[in-house]
Amino acid sequence: TAEILAIPGALERIKKGEDQIRKGQTVRLEDLDK
Repeated sequence: TAEILAIPGALERIKKGEDQIRKGQTVRLEDLDK
């Protein structure tokens, strides 16, 4: 959503999350900051 994209680095975190999801892991946005 537009709100998420307004967060600095959000796209990079989403890409990381998508990579983890492809590996079968469940990802929360909070976890992508770590």
